[in-house]
Amino acid sequence: MKLKLFLLFLMCLCIETQVFAENIQYDFNGRPISVGGRQIQYDFNGRPTSIGGQQIQYDFNGRQTSIGGQQIQYDFNGRPTSIGGQQIQYDFNGRATSVGGRRIQYDFNGRPTSIGY
Repeated sequence: MKLKLFLLFLMCLCIETQVFAENIQYDFNGRPISVGGRQIQYDFNGRPTSIGGQQIQYDFNGRQTSIGGQQIQYDFNGRPTSIGGQQIQYDFNGRATSVGGRRIQYDFNGRPTSIGY
């Protein structure tokens, strides 16, 4: 869940910076390591801790509470419904299909690869 939420934040970041076809690069473990040249840092537990210098905060249960100062809201199922005011929509499989009105595209492994109109 943490990695999925982090990927949603990456999509929100693309919207905020008005980059709508941002590519995400992955490492051999399937973790995103950069988006649009912004490097992603991880802690020793494999949790993302920053992207392009923007810090990620966690609560005592390990749930992300803010990313880059943007607050995260959750629904009763524990899924994020908004990040920094950007609304998140889901499909029947529980995958985010849009963030802030922008459509998310996935690769054949189900990993988000880009966001656009």
